[in-house]
Amino acid sequence: MPFKVPDLEFKGRVFSSIEDYNQAKMALLKRTSNKNMESICLSYKPKVLEIEAEIKHTSTRVDGVEVEIRNFKEILDEIKESLKVLLINRDGIPYGTKLRAVSTVKRKFPEGKNFELVVTTRGYEIGDQCYKSLSAAAEGVSGNKRNGWEWWKTEKGVPAREAFRS
Repeated sequence: MPFKVPDLEFKGRVFSSIEDYNQAKMALLKRTSNKNMESICLSYKPKVLEIEAEIKHTSTRVDGVEVEIRNFKEILDEIKESLKVLLINRDGIPYGTKLRAVSTVKRKFPEGKNFELVVTTRGYEIGDQCYKSLSAAAEGVSGNKRNGWEWWKTEKGVPAREAFRS
């Protein structure tokens, strides 16, 4: 005797027997499970493609970061180079350098008096006195006109001319 089933999958379909209905249901389950498998397989492939795209994107980003690091390093090198200029005075002597001299003429100071000069941003300082050049500093402490580049020496005894002028 033909009958209808309340299943939405078979809406409007008339079955001749329960066996016919069960066979239709089994066929539907097989088809559905195959479609689910297909959709799983299809959705798996885009995931692989997504991962590959993400790897490619990440490597592109890493390449970009490497370029940025290289650019940053070049900028730092330029800054270091410009700081070298800022760390030396107009005569090419680094700030903080100490130079020494010994008086040889008995005028202003007794012979053999040791003087220490420090290169600062203000100029050449000896104690609380500040001079604009090595020669002015030499004349200021010795009382005689002198070539400051020859008279002032480094801690190792090298004249300022040899130590700081190329």
